[in-house]
Amino acid sequence: MNRIPVFAALALLAACTAAPVKPPEPPLVGTLAAQPAGGLVPVVSYVGTLAGDVEVDLAFKTGGHIAAIGPEAGRDWREGDTVAAGTVLARLDPAELVETVHAAQARASNDAGLHDRGVKLMADRLISQQDLDKLAAAKDASAADLRRSQAGLAEAVISAPFAGTVLRRGARGGENAADGQMVLRLADLSRMSVELGVPEQVVGRLKPGQDLALSLPAFPGQAFAGAVSEVGASASSSSRLFRVRIAVANPDGRLRPGMSATVAIPGDLPPPGAVTVPLSALLSDTEGRNFQVMVVNDGIARAKPVTVVDVIGSAAVVSVGLTVGESVVVAGAGLCADGQRVTARPHDPDALYRRP
Repeated sequence: MNRIPVFAALALLAACTAAPVKPPEPPLVGTLAAQPAGGLVPVVSYVGTLAGDVEVDLAFKTGGHIAAIGPEAGRDWREGDTVAAGTVLARLDPAELVETVHAAQARASNDAGLHDRGVKLMADRLISQQDLDKLAAAKDASAADLRRSQAGLAEAVISAPFAGTVLRRGARGGENAADGQMVLRLADLSRMSVELGVPEQVVGRLKPGQDLALSLPAFPGQAFAGAVSEVGASASSSSRLFRVRIAVANPDGRLRPGMSATVAIPGDLPPPGAVTVPLSALLSDTEGRNFQVMVVNDGIARAKPVTVVDVIGSAAVVSVGLTVGESVVVAGAGLCADGQRVTARPHDPDALYRRP
């Protein structure tokens, strides 16, 4: 009779009496129902800089000595000073300009007299037509110089073309100003503008008069309203962006040039039948082009390919693959495999993995 060694018998007995291996528990996941996307409006934000809706650089057409550039003798305009329309802002010393006009008058009178004598000599055939043409040209040139000098004298005073605020002073009283040199920059700050550059995908959504919402870091938590005033007809050759201006009312003067402003531009509405799910529900392939979600039904997770058409905040807009109300895994999606049993609970970010 064959006998089993004692140690072998003991091992066989232990194998027969050992407890069965317990299968792993289904993964715990959090789910939310897919929601309709019809009420969501995507928003794209662009940052620009505030400027006066109307800003002009004021200059003398003829250079000269600045006699005054301020509200009173001994005080120049300061940045932030407000002025009424028609206020005299700056004056040139007229003495030099008067001398220039007198000299131009003398040249013009002399050249006109030479031309008149030339006409008489031409009638007696004592000079050529070419000589007479030269005299006529000299007469016209000196007459033009006289008109310019007279205009310079008349424009030796700069007045405010509108009620506004001095943004910058480019010269001081007692200095010499060159022709066309900016001496003051004036702006009407009762209305401000934000200028943006937007791509071709966005410019088609904008039209003059369209209302837009703005926010400013200078006034956190406060909303401001603006309206599109201009939409560029062509893109910049360098940036390929279209210029857009948004007008903003500033009746109380709180807004100042140079402040940054964020403009919210609404996007395209979601397509009919689209749903939204949190971004955490999306699983992508290695290239990040194709997406799927895990849907739980009767405790079984199933993979569903979806088409993502937009992202609004922290939500993905899905046009194909899901219907409203489907239970989508939004926490722990990476733990699931297609066809796997899971323990699903309504998603609560704070309580899902909390232990009792």
